[in-house]
Amino acid sequence: MGLLRGKTFSLLILSMIYPALYLVAAQFGARLESQVSNGITLSLSVLIAIAAIRICQFEADRKVRLGYLNWAVFFLTEPIACLLYVIFEKELLSWDVYAGVYRSQYGNAIYFFLLPASVIYGTLIVVIRNMHPLRIYLITFVVVGALWLPTFAPYLQDARYLYTTQDVIDYRAIAGALEELRSAGNLEPSIGEISRNTSLSAVNSRGKWTELMGDVKAKRVRELLPFLEGDNHVPLIYRPLHTAIFKMSLLSIAMIVLYLLYAYTYDPPIPAYFDKQMLLMLPYSMFEAIHSYALSIANSKETFVTFSEVGQLFSCVILIAILWILRLRLQFVSSVEGKYYELSIRRDHRAITRWRDVVDNWVIRQFVNGSDLDRRFLIRGERREDAATNAKHPRSH
Repeated sequence: MGLLRGKTFSLLILSMIYPALYLVAAQFGARLESQVSNGITLSLSVLIAIAAIRICQFEADRKVRLGYLNWAVFFLTEPIACLLYVIFEKELLSWDVYAGVYRSQYGNAIYFFLLPASVIYGTLIVVIRNMHPLRIYLITFVVVGALWLPTFAPYLQDARYLYTTQDVIDYRAIAGALEELRSAGNLEPSIGEISRNTSLSAVNSRGKWTELMGDVKAKRVRELLPFLEGDNHVPLIYRPLHTAIFKMSLLSIAMIVLYLLYAYTYDPPIPAYFDKQMLLMLPYSMFEAIHSYALSIANSKETFVTFSEVGQLFSCVILIAILWILRLRLQFVSSVEGKYYELSIRRDHRAITRWRDVVDNWVIRQFVNGSDLDRRFLIRGERREDAATNAKHPRSH
């Protein structure tokens, strides 16, 4: 156990190299603003990935080991992508001014494929115990792909799709009309004047393009006018991407809710702390959904940046909790009793009761008398005389 702690401590020190590399790279990159909070979030993700990989080294069940490997890949993808982009940002921007847009849309496409995929795989290995891992992966990819492919297909077909949406087309038309009016000496044109000098179209109920007229056109001009100030066009451009992220986050939330309903309805013996990891992925996915929805309705860059910073704050809290649960899992699977329990699950999960971990014990202490609970729920197959002894000396099981 001391050797394990020594290795874990060494990995912890090693993982601290990431934020140093990230911040140093940011200093030589094209931008330096507010990199510290982003570096903290990404560093926590690296720590989680390292903890998950360490668990894989002690995990005897291949399906569970692959589940933690999925989480390791998921949490490690974004830090690596961010670090590489920050290092090569100047070169990428000199190659194509839209490099930042490409990094954002394709990075999020990968990220929000891996998020629901890791959650769905974790759900299936508990619900379907006897299925081969390859079949579980096949089901996972089919379920995720059914939503992911149509959602991100436009970005795969056109790398500059975000600049071809109807919002951007209308934005450009209004910006052009506004510039013409100001060039003619009308520095503060009214919405009506802008509307009369703008040609806007929309798809009607029959699926045909028709030109907007009257109050409908004026309403559209009023809706997009705030985005013409300063850099407020940024949230408008990224609105479809954040809507796509919101959809994928909802898929993750739905699958986690189904998992929790199954787990707490049937209460099957499962790997220790695995249910806590899945439970924490619920607020993690919910914050992703709330964050993306808030960004999709932002109408100014200041609001856009504020939502991003607040989202990172909540993400840090959840990431710390996930890291703590993985630490407990690592300690458990490396212990003698942990190895025995995990082996018992693999042999016959119906012959044992679910492991009551330290989180369960804390919750029990807050609401019920743990001693009474131990006297009521005995390990299956326990002899009568052993039950009497356990009633006098309660133990966790």
